[in-house]
Amino acid sequence: MGDYTEEFKLLFPGELKSLKFNDSNNSFNIASNEHYSIGTNLSIEEVNGARYLKHETGFICYKDGVLTTTTHMDKNTVVYLKSKKDTDYPFKLKCKDGYFDKDLKVCSGSEEAYNFQLLWSDLVNPEDLEDFDNSSDTNSDIEYISTDGLNLTSNENSLFTLILNRELISHANFFDDDNSLMFSEENSDDIKFQFKNIKDKIHVYSPEHGYFCVLKGEDYYDHGPGDYVGFSEEIPQSAVTLSKTNELGTYKLVNGSQFVKVLNPEEFPNCVFVDSADDASDFQFVLVNEEYEFEV
Repeated sequence: MGDYTEEFKLLFPGELKSLKFNDSNNSFNIASNEHYSIGTNLSIEEVNGARYLKHETGFICYKDGVLTTTTHMDKNTVVYLKSKKDTDYPFKLKCKDGYFDKDLKVCSGSEEAYNFQLLWSDLVNPEDLEDFDNSSDTNSDIEYISTDGLNLTSNENSLFTLILNRELISHANFFDDDNSLMFSEENSDDIKFQFKNIKDKIHVYSPEHGYFCVLKGEDYYDHGPGDYVGFSEEIPQSAVTLSKTNELGTYKLVNGSQFVKVLNPEEFPNCVFVDSADDASDFQFVLVNEEYEFEV
């Protein structure tokens, strides 16, 4: 996350839910079967290294089994983000009484706690959602689901942005010298993606640059013998496709038995292949408006 000055929406990964604030009784509720983007804007205030969740000027707190807001930070009730050392994601929500589950109720311990995420508040417009069927209250019938609870393959005209390892700081870029995929924190080509089901494999496709594919390192600028990820205008014989994980809406990128790992931005190329899924990067996709531009 890094910058806490922006407003965000709370995301329930892989689920079609939103968090909404009710002014009449100063409380939050979860709206099922509703896209996260319709929910209430939130922000984060960092105090002495702790990240507290806020709505407008009020701190979000947990009182008598209800999420509400208060103008004064009460450490006995205030809600904050809890993640592993030196990383923002994944994070759980916590208060003095304990961790929160996916229904935003205090649960018995961290093992039962839910991993939430935050997303920029302005990624989509209401009309972007019109082509999706939100009639079902569950996503069990969607084989490939986006991180914001939508069917990745049902509408080929919709566009999705890529989230790397649940962070909001790295963007997918196109390096035109060799058609490679690069990730950088400093600039963004605003690459947006679609998904094509070809022979029962889900291909990642950019309308501007083509399909994810395998590039041979020795063929490009003496990168060496290792393969890495690039783009092909035609459907590639050696494709890089989606592979599900045990987390709804989170994927690995694969070619055969190998997995894609994104190295740090200073390394080039930085999208390479590894043998272990545990060593590979996680990839998520959320709906984005065609005109959206990332600020970097």
